Amino acid sequence: MNENYIYGHDLTIKEISERCKFTKEYVSRTLIKNKHYTVTFDIKMAYSYKQRGYKIIVWGGLYENVLVFVFQKKRVNLRSMPF
Repeated sequence: MNENYIYGHDLTIKEISERCKFTKEYVSRTLIKNKHYTVTFDIKMAYSYKQRGYKIIVWGGLYENVLVFVFQKKRVNLRSMPF
């Protein structure tokens, strides 16, 4: 399956990291647990959110030495999913 269908773009991780520099700032646990933010550790998904216009809170920050991307987008509640 083509990743373009999954993420909405055909960029590689290297291409995304060259276009958008990471902040590498440390992210606190309280920010990660905030229900008003969407957090992803997947750079391709983060770029997809960025392309959709979601406000970026942290781009490529560090949480426990792993890159994290935080967006101002309310998290989906598992109970609200239709299946």
